[in-house]
Amino acid sequence: MQSRTAVAVGLLFGLLSSHAYAQDGRTPDRPFEETSAGRAMQRITFGAIDCTDPPVCSTDAFTTSGLFINGTYKDTRLNYANLAGQADVSNSLLQLIVAQSQTFPNASTASGFTFTIGPSQRPELESRLYGPLFGERALTNGKKHLSVTLNAHNLRFKSLNGSQVRNADSGLLWGDTNYDLAGGGYVGICRMDIDTTSVFAAANYGLAEKLDVSLAVPIVHTSVEGSNEFLDFVFVNNQLGPSTFEPQGRYFVKGSSTGLGDIAVGAKYAFVRKADAGVALSLRASLPTGSLDDMTGTGEFQTAVNFISSFERQGFSPHVNIGYIFANGDVFDEANYNIGLGYTAVADRLTVGGELVGRRLFNVTQFSGARELGFITSPVSGEQFLVRDFVPVERDENLVFFAVGGKVRIAGQVLASMYFVLPTGSSGLHVMRPTLNVGINLAR
Repeated sequence: MQSRTAVAVGLLFGLLSSHAYAQDGRTPDRPFEETSAGRAMQRITFGAIDCTDPPVCSTDAFTTSGLFINGTYKDTRLNYANLAGQADVSNSLLQLIVAQSQTFPNASTASGFTFTIGPSQRPELESRLYGPLFGERALTNGKKHLSVTLNAHNLRFKSLNGSQVRNADSGLLWGDTNYDLAGGGYVGICRMDIDTTSVFAAANYGLAEKLDVSLAVPIVHTSVEGSNEFLDFVFVNNQLGPSTFEPQGRYFVKGSSTGLGDIAVGAKYAFVRKADAGVALSLRASLPTGSLDDMTGTGEFQTAVNFISSFERQGFSPHVNIGYIFANGDVFDEANYNIGLGYTAVADRLTVGGELVGRRLFNVTQFSGARELGFITSPVSGEQFLVRDFVPVERDENLVFFAVGGKVRIAGQVLASMYFVLPTGSSGLHVMRPTLNVGINLAR
């Protein structure tokens, strides 16, 4: 009897000790929980956040919890090589992901119904089409006419510059071959599920026959869950060798944030406003009400200028938008365009359309690493890492996607919309295919 009791007690203590040993952050089922999506993203792209004594960061949670054997580091190149102005690889990777995930284009907030003053001096419905999906048409609401839009989309980011980055995929290879200018380097593979749900309400009001003003207020929820493993090495005299740093192994992190996104105010003026053709110019200012650190927006002031031209005849309506966004801080300036075609599939009931949406982001820090230096195998996870001559370089980046869908009149002047985003190419941060966007629009 006593022996059975002893065995039972031993098993109980064994279970308790094994549970205590399963430290948060060591396994995918028990990730280290951060206080926001942005902090989780910082952890995934290197590890160090709270640092009062760089470069070692002894006060950081990863160090004090014992999750990192060697302690965490921040601004590695700056701290080790004292290279002021030199891009730090891990921070550049963070900016590359966070900035693009928070600047995905929103669906059009313009009214699906436009009005003009008829011969009887009463407002008359001007267009039989319900407008573009992501783009703009040159027609304005009409004087004293109001439209309200509620739109929602869920973005699940899938790839970055051709690398499949989600947790079930191969991950993103990155690193730095000479952070201390003495041959010290590291190579890593990070994986991440970045999911963002954005719901925004917008209002457009016709101050005059040719002039609209608008306001858009988004609420954003972002969740991040991922992992990273990196190995230190030395590369001297073209020889790849082991480092004295003990390998950390793969660590797992998650975090989420919900908050107000970047509120946008704007105006559109139609220089030419006719039922069958128009030319307009729009100006929009995004206010720093979101947070790039929390991944609920950019948190920066941006100004967008957009040239708009549209044409409508016999149920067809092509449009062309050409714009530029002047950014500030960590977000990139960009030139963009939208080329689309709408068609009246069912008169006074259904408009369908398709659009090509393009963005050119300027001076984006990328990772150049064409030359392969060899392979390193992790003694902890057994995963094999390809070492390249990673160097951060600035270049422009082109992002392109197609949008297809339609808008249906439910009753009166109420529209429901549904469209799909289909990314193409490998440049930049891409969402999964297809991504659904739904909305509703009311005009009066």
